This record gives sequence, structure tokens and C-alpha cells, in this order.
Amino acid sequence: MGSQALRVCVLVNDATRDEPWLAEHGVAFWVETIGGGRPYRFLFDTGRTAQVLAHNACAMNVDWATAEAVVISHGHNDHTGGLLEALRGCGRRVPVILHPDALLPKLKTVPVLRAIGPPYRWDQVERTGFLLPVRDPVHLVAGVQTSGEIPRTTAFEGSEEFQTLRDGRVEPDDLRDDLALFVHLPDVGLVVVTGCAHAGIVNTIRHGLALTGATRLRAVIGGFHLIRATPDRIRQTVEALHALQPEILAPIHCTGDHAVAELSRAFGDRVRYAYVGSQLRIESDGSVTI
Repeated sequence: MGSQALRVCVLVNDATRDEPWLAEHGVAFWVETIGGGRPYRFLFDTGRTAQVLAHNACAMNVDWATAEAVVISHGHNDHTGGLLEALRGCGRRVPVILHPDALLPKLKTVPVLRAIGPPYRWDQVERTGFLLPVRDPVHLVAGVQTSGEIPRTTAFEGSEEFQTLRDGRVEPDDLRDDLALFVHLPDVGLVVVTGCAHAGIVNTIRHGLALTGATRLRAVIGGFHLIRATPDRIRQTVEALHALQPEILAPIHCTGDHAVAELSRAFGDRVRYAYVGSQLRIESDGSVTI
């Protein structure tokens, strides 16, 4: 990493611009940071398919053997599909950090009932990694932690048409398993990495600022889950984001074209387009590129 304090590489996303990358509906990030005087590397989400994850990881020269952990943002298939492939590549049992509700059956009923959980059984994961289902934040290394459960405090952000199975009954899934990643770097500020931000992108950022004590929102990258949001919700999201004063926004995956256009109109060149192969870099001197 050289002098870099943080590198977030987009391994899987819905959009790519050129060779050698492959795109699919999903998210995966390879994250490298300096903590305790040495590089710390881990995977945040694993995309939809093992094939795309493996191809893009190879093209980006990712060395799975250096991975210290895998963090799963939530239990949907477009964030969990490549997990077994990644764990096999690690060559040893690394922790798989996720919320307990990520292990529940995941369903969608619109337009038809279908399963949208991972394409494997969770007991298969424990053959190559070990599950660490926790509700509270987990500190991975100095300055880097998962969000734990994200409080739902806004009136305009909420869950959608997802379902789960509890005690033999199909019921609405409020996606309490939705996790984000918070990287708080001294003299730099807070970097927020999301999978889908089902808890709401504003809720997620506010929680990150409160949890870390950061006063500067340096960058947000990931899904904002506004693809089916009403114009009014998008407007309220933009207004709330203005109050949070983000320096860089990199909305991908489930954000939606209309929301990205409104964010670009509101924040100008603070909005960056991240494709498969894009990298958010923060150097030790605090400079940021993407």
C-alpha cells in the first residue's frame, strides 16, 4: 500500500467501463488499511456469483491468502453469492462477520414469491470459515469497525417488500441485518462503506458519525438503495445529506439512475462514479482519489 492509509477496491458492481472487468448485479469490496503498523486486508460482501468475483479479483491481483476476515452486509444473494469461493481462496478459516438475521431465509414476494438468500447452506460456510453472528459493532483493526445494528431514526427511510421466515411464518423482513463499514482515520475523517444501506443511507451515516465521534464526513461509497424511492424520498435524502456535509459520494449498485442524477445535481463534482475496478484511495497525508 505504500503511504496509503486506506484503499477500497470495487470488485463487484452493476456497472463497468472496459476490459478486463465483469459486471453483475451485486457488490463486493476489497479493503486494505494500515493498522498497528501493518496492512490489514479483508473482504466486504462477495457479489452475486463466484465466477464474477473470482474473475475480477484475479484481474485486480487480489491475494485471498492475505484476507483477515469477511464482512457480510446482509443476507441477500447479490452480497453473499461468492462467499464460499473467497473462503476457499483464503486457505484457512477466517471469521465471517454478519448479523444473526443474515442467517434467516430471505424472500421476496414482488412480483412473485422467490428465495433471495445465498446459493448455499450456511453450514457449508463453517467448513471453510467460521461464522461470527453479532448484533453489536465489531472492531477489525484500529479505526475500522462494522456498524452493528443501525438505528432507524428518519421518517422517510424504511424497509421495502422483503420477507423472511420466522417460527414457521412468512413475515416482513425489516433487514435488521443491514450492516455498514466505518473507517475513522485520524486527521482525515470518516469513510462509510455500504452494501445496500437498507437501514437508510442517512441513518447509516448518522450512526457512523455518532459511533466513531468523527466530525468530518470524508467519503461514502456503496449502495444507497434509492432505486425504487419516490421523488419525495430522494428529495428528503438529498436535503439530509446536505446537512451532513459529505466531501465525496460514490453511489453504486442499488442507488438508481434517478437518484444518482439528483445527487449529482445537488453535490456537483463531489459525486464520483465508481465502476468495477475503481478504487477509493486515501493517502497518509489525507488526500483522497477515486
